[in-house]
Amino acid sequence: MKRALLALCLLLSGTAIACKVPVFRYALERWEPDAYRAVFFHDTSTGEERSPNLGQANLRMEHVYLDALTEAQKWQFDDLPADGTVRLYYPDKANIEEPFYEANGLTLETVIHSPCREQIKEALLQGASAVWVLIESGDAEKDEAAFDRLTEGLAAVEVTIDLPEGVMHADEVSAQEGPVEMDDVLRTDIPLTIAFPSIRFNPEDPNEVVFAKMLTGFMRRVPQGEPVAVPVFGRGRALEGIPASQMDADTLGAACSYLCGECSCQVKDQNPGMDLLLDVGWSEALKGSFVMIERELPPLSGFTSPPTEGPETATLAPQPSTSGLPRALAMTSMGLLGCVLVGTYLITRKRFG
Repeated sequence: MKRALLALCLLLSGTAIACKVPVFRYALERWEPDAYRAVFFHDTSTGEERSPNLGQANLRMEHVYLDALTEAQKWQFDDLPADGTVRLYYPDKANIEEPFYEANGLTLETVIHSPCREQIKEALLQGASAVWVLIESGDAEKDEAAFDRLTEGLAAVEVTIDLPEGVMHADEVSAQEGPVEMDDVLRTDIPLTIAFPSIRFNPEDPNEVVFAKMLTGFMRRVPQGEPVAVPVFGRGRALEGIPASQMDADTLGAACSYLCGECSCQVKDQNPGMDLLLDVGWSEALKGSFVMIERELPPLSGFTSPPTEGPETATLAPQPSTSGLPRALAMTSMGLLGCVLVGTYLITRKRFG
């Protein structure tokens, strides 16, 4: 009995409050990327700041003028870099204090743009479930074998994974009877498909060196001399990389299954991964694909005024969703009830033997 109640408690309190939209699509439509930080060091505080337009990148810039620092301020730096140095930092939520890259004379163009990142952006906006990026090792034979293994493995995974049942397109909502969980409705008309395109790049390429450091700097294990595959999804969120030596069907399948499964936790920060630095205005880029929902709403009780002609129209706008709140409260209440039942049982058993 004790084990049964404990199992019930764990089941109720830990039940996923899942919406039907797969993780990769939920992230694309609703998760705003966190901002990186770039610190530019200058010799003098006079003259024009040497910083071009940021575009729409998730980046904030800071300028440190070396000649204007007080002695106390200088002590805040372990070492003061030379004029023209740029230090790049992960978003604050990563809790990584050290810069992931530092260089002198680094241009902002290189910081926020690279050919590989452009390919990722285009693929994600076209509906890719995730873009798998192979960071080459420099050994041509190893890199070719790893890329072949990656592409073959992903092709096999694509035909074995199914999308969650219950996810709805906007044009299906009007046909539904009763209330609809809006978290289960797609917000854009981008095709919902299972597709895992793959690309590769040389981390020594001057155009990609910042991106390479960004991808590997947050990983717990980066094997030396071995290619690494990194899945990127949503609005440029990367998961932990998979070394070529571990790139088997089970590992690839587990990562892809997570990305294509129901979004059990809609809070981005409670999901694995690191946002990447991309020059994309996601809301603007998705704006043309936002969909309208036409659904005849039930009359309000207590009102006798005649109904308006035609259906009410609602717009699925890119704003934080609260439609999952009733479901979340219900599941939380069930979990708490289960815990109370178990606690009461254990206390009573202890008291009365």
